[in-house]
Amino acid sequence: MRKTLCFALLLTWLYSWAAAHDTAPGGANLSFRENKGQIVDTRGAQRPDVLYTANVGGADLFFQKNRLSYVFPVVQEGATASAPASTPLNSGLYRLDLEFVGSNPYATVVHDQPAPDVAHYYKAHGAFENVPAFRTITYQNLYHNIDLVFHTDGKAFKYDFVVHPGAKVSDIRLRYVAADDLTLPPEGSLNVTSAYGSINDGAPEVYQTAGRNAAKTNVRAKYNVRNGVVTFDVADYDHTRPLVIDPLVLVWSSFLGGSLQEEF
Repeated sequence: MRKTLCFALLLTWLYSWAAAHDTAPGGANLSFRENKGQIVDTRGAQRPDVLYTANVGGADLFFQKNRLSYVFPVVQEGATASAPASTPLNSGLYRLDLEFVGSNPYATVVHDQPAPDVAHYYKAHGAFENVPAFRTITYQNLYHNIDLVFHTDGKAFKYDFVVHPGAKVSDIRLRYVAADDLTLPPEGSLNVTSAYGSINDGAPEVYQTAGRNAAKTNVRAKYNVRNGVVTFDVADYDHTRPLVIDPLVLVWSSFLGGSLQEEF
């Protein structure tokens, strides 16, 4: 699945990079780590507004009630006494935000499917032991009768909007803060660009099923962009059954030509 995200400079309240950089013993084990008080900002203040964290492809994700933030190292070409010219150098951290515009501030966020590992944090403000992680987190009723589900198989990350009967797809609105440009190529993808790189999202997969193991019925859909906000334009569908909107694989390309792909 492709995740649509936006670019923003790292703000003064950037969360502690080390606190969220979780890797299970023996190798990568992607999960959503619950915040039990271990997350702090650059001033050392705890951030209870961060509900869960994860690490995807070297970037740290921070889940809040109304947005998902990416914090990642920005690599530039440069030269130092120990590194020749044209050597990629880590020049700082930046943040990418996916804002859920007009979302329900009282949405309930729940977790499911415990991951096999726990983490321990020993910080200046306290010790946080046996902090659990999960394979699934769900924003219940993020919009009226619409859930947002983040899930992982331990290796890759994806999310789905689940539109229940009685909901309006048009309620889903995603803002790309500080993006330089949003464009819609003819093949139906979405390009989000900034001075630091670009994201390309393929055309969204939208479908319904008659039951848990039933075959999918695909529904035509496309992105719309207006005033920097992305919505989904969905063809007629059966409003008596749930509709799943599944954005496709994230492809992040820096100006150095690198990419970050997460496939499920």
